[in-house]
Amino acid sequence: MIVEQNTLDGKLKPILKASGGLWGGNRVNEEFCSFISKAIGQDIFNTFVRENICDFLYLNGQFEIKKRLATKHSTDKIILQLPVTLSETFTEKSGTILAKTIKNTIYSKDIDVNRGKIELSADKMRSFFTRTVQGIVDHVRMIMSKPECKDIKHILMVGGFSESPLVVEEIRAQFPTKTIINPTDSGLSVLKGGVLFGFDTKVVTARGCPLTYGISLYDSFDKTKHDMSKSVMLGKERVVLGCFEKIFMIDEIVDVGTKRSINVYESYKGQPESLRKKSKEIEIFSSTEPNPRYVTELSCSRHGRIIVPPPNGRWPDKVKGRIEFEFGQTELIVRYIDRVTEYVVTGNVDFHASENELNLLSSSVRKSQ
Repeated sequence: MIVEQNTLDGKLKPILKASGGLWGGNRVNEEFCSFISKAIGQDIFNTFVRENICDFLYLNGQFEIKKRLATKHSTDKIILQLPVTLSETFTEKSGTILAKTIKNTIYSKDIDVNRGKIELSADKMRSFFTRTVQGIVDHVRMIMSKPECKDIKHILMVGGFSESPLVVEEIRAQFPTKTIINPTDSGLSVLKGGVLFGFDTKVVTARGCPLTYGISLYDSFDKTKHDMSKSVMLGKERVVLGCFEKIFMIDEIVDVGTKRSINVYESYKGQPESLRKKSKEIEIFSSTEPNPRYVTELSCSRHGRIIVPPPNGRWPDKVKGRIEFEFGQTELIVRYIDRVTEYVVTGNVDFHASENELNLLSSSVRKSQ
């Protein structure tokens, strides 16, 4: 779920970043499978799924279609074709007939097996939706309670689950003062929106930052603000490694095109020639926390890097640069800019974990004083 503001010029500006939980159609399918498993026995159901996966998928596919027919006040039974292999598996495992056994269980009022069909009561079908729909309602209420969302007037329902009349009816009932918009073919609305965005990317003016982004710095050790365990001796100086220098913060609403930078410094004076000719790797880090201190914290991970080759094949004695982050339409763009020569190297943050072992000294840069 995301809260968007329709601006006066017809563009979209996010108020809250996307959020949500496991409240989609698959969760309803899981409730159905759980019920069938309880009705016939967990071991029997697991054997059926394992040995007859095609029939299980067919049964699940039937339910996927029929669940879209359920409404808040419907009374008709939901009828599914019973896979023959399910009956055979039940008989092999239990020595009894599935149809007769179901009639003598506590589930008989909710399910019946008759002439190769599974019949589910309307009430039981609605019960499969209960926890999922309640999760959606609770989350929408939580969003509505935020001060920045007090002016919400419309709720737009899109995606495959929004094609369910039961879901739409419940949202209308729970939020009677809001205008509920449920477009035709709502399952295709997300795809259509993506296509339209491809033709006009400027329609979105800002983005909610999904993570906290920054780089790894090293600096002179200060016992009043640094952990001794994070420090090492570098020549005659004690330095602290892996300081997380924050550029963008999680949940921050950032205008598209926003640029932020940090000045960095490196000294190659007295360094061997091989090091002067070696490219510098600048690691990009992210965190699920708003204010991480070190890149080695559990909330942090590596998402990409910029490899900066030395200008003219060799680093000078003193390197003064600037690392610039630009918040793009669909990506985070990172540049290294030499402040003396204006030499620029651009890279995009790749959202995957690095396979190489992290070397804090080689992947960190020194913050310019």
